[in-house]
Amino acid sequence: STHCISSAASDVYKRQRVDTAYAISKCSRALTFPTAEMERCVDDIMVFLAHTASDGITFDGSVEGSDVLTCECDSDWAIGHSTTGWACYLANATFAYSSRRQACIAMSSTEAEIIAASACAVEVVHYRALLDEMGLPQQSSEIKCDNDGAVELSRDRKSCHRSRHVDRRYFKVRELSAEGSVHVERVDTAENSADLLTKALKADVYHKHRKRLMNIPDSVAPHVETTAQRGVCASVSKSDDKSDGKSDGKVDGKTTSICKAMTNTVPDSRYDVTTSVSPSVISVRVSLVG
Repeated sequence: STHCISSAASDVYKRQRVDTAYAISKCSRALTFPTAEMERCVDDIMVFLAHTASDGITFDGSVEGSDVLTCECDSDWAIGHSTTGWACYLANATFAYSSRRQACIAMSSTEAEIIAASACAVEVVHYRALLDEMGLPQQSSEIKCDNDGAVELSRDRKSCHRSRHVDRRYFKVRELSAEGSVHVERVDTAENSADLLTKALKADVYHKHRKRLMNIPDSVAPHVETTAQRGVCASVSKSDDKSDGKSDGKVDGKTTSICKAMTNTVPDSRYDVTTSVSPSVISVRVSLVG
């Protein structure tokens, strides 16, 4: 049941819900041995999706530079495998995004960030070619990164004792930068919306980045967190379905706190979640209690 619901939620975030990509990515890493705690996390994600069903990505071609491809990338530096997150913008909203566990264990935050920048740069090459076929040729595409070390490594081709251990394939962004296809620029962490795709955030920061990624109009009121809410996980166009499947199914403290920023204004004691699974249909019913 948990596996089917998680798969359904994963399909949702692949299609348009960038704001749930990280939460679903985290849950998908523990599908082999799901637990009751994980099922509660998945239920909370479905509650959030149900209460924000009318929210979607809004593209605006009237803004200046709407035909220019820009990207943001970020990563969290974890004890184990870090998470890569990136988002590509066109017409003032994100049209492609990813939140995925990195294949190797980064030895530093700079290494984790350069891995994320290279993953983003490789995708940018594809989208640049696609836009060129559509009659929207691009100049050098900007990739925004909030790590000074990663920005310098993307530009400097010299060998450094601090980066010699990094696998050469993770310096693809350096090659593409030299070719002129992309260029990496520094951005303040507070302005990097890809942060939403890599880690748990406070409610106000989460809604700020969510609004930026989806280009949600100001007229749409944010879903404010309440103290009575139950916490869960939070936000990619590519799921973490390539994980090794050896997770013990435990949901860590970070994951449990992610959906505190995601969940709606209805207190936990006032709603009930009922899920039913059949061979062809997964039904999730959210109802108020009392």
